[in-house]
Amino acid sequence: TQGFPELVGNTDREFIVKYLSEGIVDNVVYKDLPTAYKIRDVGLLKQLASIVIGQPGQLLDIQSLSRDLNSSRQTISSYLSYLEDSFLVIKLYNYSKNLIKRERKLKKYYSRVVSPRLVFDSNELTQSHVFEAFLAAKLNAEFFWRDDRKNEVDFILINDKQTIPIEAKY
Repeated sequence: TQGFPELVGNTDREFIVKYLSEGIVDNVVYKDLPTAYKIRDVGLLKQLASIVIGQPGQLLDIQSLSRDLNSSRQTISSYLSYLEDSFLVIKLYNYSKNLIKRERKLKKYYSRVVSPRLVFDSNELTQSHVFEAFLAAKLNAEFFWRDDRKNEVDFILINDKQTIPIEAKY
């Protein structure tokens, strides 16, 4: 149910898809965020939300995304930030003790509301992405780790006494 009590016990796929798409995502993208932030290009905001919701856990290169979507880097960055503020999207930083490196490296984005299309897909790779997105939200993850050779750990949790690497497997 992705944390929505209205969906508990409901097995009607069409209802679930409609509730998550129209009741949650569209309300945030088309009503809440444009009102709060005076967004000029709601279509672009919807595209960004669809990218993150449809492909959870991907590394996003803001510069490349801005070229692909024919928009400024600053606008893309702002819109992703708005999606974070709305709690639809989670941004994870590539862990480094150096704060400048952390900001400079690519970030991973997950959606708190996973696309119903993905949830109902029985493909194991898709289910793995859904599981990873679920864990990112439940763990309140802030970091992942990836080196230049593309070795990666899905989540890095940090508390007062230790750094805990977590590799998500479905």
